[in-house]
Amino acid sequence: MAGHVFISYSRTDQEYVDLLVEHLRKAGLNVWIDVSIDYGSRWPSVIREAVDSCAAFVVVMTPHGEDSEWVGREIDQAQLRHRPIRPLLRAGERFFRLAEVQFEDVRAGAMPSPRFIAQLRALTDSAPPTGQSTERPADEVQRGRGVPPVPRVIARAPVSSWSCATALTGHTDTVWSVAVAPSGEWLAAASSDNVRIWDVSSGRQLRRLDGHSDWVWGVAVAPSGEWLVSAGADHTLRLWEASSGDELRRLDGHMDGVWGVAIAPSGEWLASASADHTVRLWQVHPPRAPLRLEGHTDTVWGVAIAPSGEWLASASADHSVRLWDAASGDYVGRLDGHTDGVWGVAIAPSGEWLVSASDDNTVRLWDVDTGRQLARFDGHTDGVWGVAIAPSGEWLASASADATVRIWEIGSGREMARLDGHTDGVWGVAVAPSGEWLASGSADHSVRIWR
Repeated sequence: MAGHVFISYSRTDQEYVDLLVEHLRKAGLNVWIDVSIDYGSRWPSVIREAVDSCAAFVVVMTPHGEDSEWVGREIDQAQLRHRPIRPLLRAGERFFRLAEVQFEDVRAGAMPSPRFIAQLRALTDSAPPTGQSTERPADEVQRGRGVPPVPRVIARAPVSSWSCATALTGHTDTVWSVAVAPSGEWLAAASSDNVRIWDVSSGRQLRRLDGHSDWVWGVAVAPSGEWLVSAGADHTLRLWEASSGDELRRLDGHMDGVWGVAIAPSGEWLASASADHTVRLWQVHPPRAPLRLEGHTDTVWGVAIAPSGEWLASASADHSVRLWDAASGDYVGRLDGHTDGVWGVAIAPSGEWLVSASDDNTVRLWDVDTGRQLARFDGHTDGVWGVAIAPSGEWLASASADATVRIWEIGSGREMARLDGHTDGVWGVAVAPSGEWLASGSADHSVRIWR
């Protein structure tokens, strides 16, 4: 039987929590909440047992919750038992004691996103039988190299044992980029021939999106899963309806090919990276002229938007990663250390650190606030072209010209798995919202799914 989700909250937030519980149960999750227990002498022990045995611990963060003695006790117990903590920020600021744990912002009164639900489902479906010890050995709890602590993820199969489950064939040229839908049911691949949408479970091609007049280098799927955007060597971005494959809009403005694209968590704007040395921010809803971000001195290959939507990062052939304010477009920082062009960048779920992938054969991890390099991942024997972070923030995947995908543990820096199977360089990599599998796109014309 699937494990349960424990909800920790202040009574003042009961109205929202009732809606939250209903939302989670409708999604098929087993939710434990304290409203049904007998407030007698066993109340503390019942609470403790429910925390100890939960598969996921969700805390509703509000000022009242932070002041609550019982919420504090429940968090203490969850941390003692190494329960995966998944905070929801309902009001105010995140809890000081959970400052280094990723959270989802629901301050507008929204329910958790499909991605958050998928993470909970992965944890509950993989929960050990009741009574089985889940405490982690001390050496596993320790974190190395000054890397921020990250919550634990339990995958259906150990990452170290992943192999190629499906090869999606049909593209007639290099697959430059892949993006997974929020549902995890389909993915989009950008290739020198076109964009194609693939069903993940069957490996069947669902749609082919034709419209670009040159190679398609980048692709991203909107948080709603209802539309996607592609970036092309024809200097344009194109928005497509996912269900029909119809082209919704064409965005013109770049003066050279567009290599990378990312969509804001709100789905209201997107960012593009171009060979014209600029990043541009495009308002999607409602449409608005783009904001142009200048500063790079060479092609901008990659772009990523922070989970908060407040800032973004760009990766360039000028060997740097630059940070920008999303509202103003102002340049706010530069990360230097790579000795060759930087192809890809990905931001942690917490927004506190990011990773970059470079032609210098390395992946590097950076503290966003200080700009300090926290870790360097060595092992690839050729340039690293793509990088993606697991939803838990515990591991990352890198794609390389050496024809491999490698998975690295963030805390220790060790290589957890080497995924062999592609017969040419691997350009793109994306992790499923559940963290249970990943997809890669290669110059061998294929997309591979690993799990």
